[in-house]
Amino acid sequence: MDSGSDQEGIGDQTGSGGQRTEILGQVKNPLIFFSLCVLLVEGILSAFVLLSKFSAGQQLVAFLVMVGVFLVVIGVVSYITIFIPANLYEQVKDVRKQTEEVTSFINTPAFSDAVAAVVDERVKEESLVAKRPSEGA
Repeated sequence: MDSGSDQEGIGDQTGSGGQRTEILGQVKNPLIFFSLCVLLVEGILSAFVLLSKFSAGQQLVAFLVMVGVFLVVIGVVSYITIFIPANLYEQVKDVRKQTEEVTSFINTPAFSDAVAAVVDERVKEESLVAKRPSEGA
């Protein structure tokens, strides 16, 4: 047996490491960070509760702990949103810069000439003339 082709991808750490890097690369502000934290904590607690042999009372307590963690995270994110909103807008400067670059490019004569050339090439002249409603019938 050729174990190279049959076992491809099993135990391959580069693939999962790449996925981890992509996931962690998405953490760009507190909202995303706290969302990932809630997902992680809730997932661990849910798996723990489901796989353990808790009594109904213990399961209720675990459920209330999960709800409590969720409410704490909502409180922290609300606090950040109200009192430190600059942390939520870290990419606004980059978007504004890109918008300014696009706007300055659109306003260049070269862009206007290129658009005019495309319109001249692809649009029929009779399409550019508006018909009056009385001419249509």
